[in-house]
Amino acid sequence: PLRNLVLFPGVVMPVDVGRARSLQLIEEITKGRAQGARLAVGTPRDPAVDEPSAEEIHPVGVVAEIVKVVRVAEMRLTVVLRGLERVRFEGFNEGEKFPRVTCLPVEESLGSGVEVQGLAMAVRDAAKQLISLAPDIPDEAARIVDQAQDPARLGDVAASYLDITVAEKLEL
Repeated sequence: PLRNLVLFPGVVMPVDVGRARSLQLIEEITKGRAQGARLAVGTPRDPAVDEPSAEEIHPVGVVAEIVKVVRVAEMRLTVVLRGLERVRFEGFNEGEKFPRVTCLPVEESLGSGVEVQGLAMAVRDAAKQLISLAPDIPDEAARIVDQAQDPARLGDVAASYLDITVAEKLEL
């Protein structure tokens, strides 16, 4: 679970990990691997719940790749995640050491043609303008926006930089 965060496909994001169960999960799946381990991440409906059940997690999340793990304290890690694919969570299994979930890819339908490309250009221009005006967004974000060729990924990258609520990001 990502408390108060939404990870989008195509986006790289640092995530602070401090829950004991989450720390154990990260340590177990990265054993013997410097990077590249994958896991499904989702956003709990209520960020105040420490150990959310399957029903308490938004049903759409992302399969993510672990890019880097940095230990910042005895009981705290920063994990850099790269969102790979939007998925719908099905079939949670809470009975094991760590929850396991069946993930089904979410079909994205954008349409095609001139209108979609025009909207993508407008989103790209607006995102680059936002990045240039916001001091807390790193400059390399503009390069990431430029590299996003697929309109769906461009929308995900742009949405990740918006200053909107978690609920609004989940809706996107």
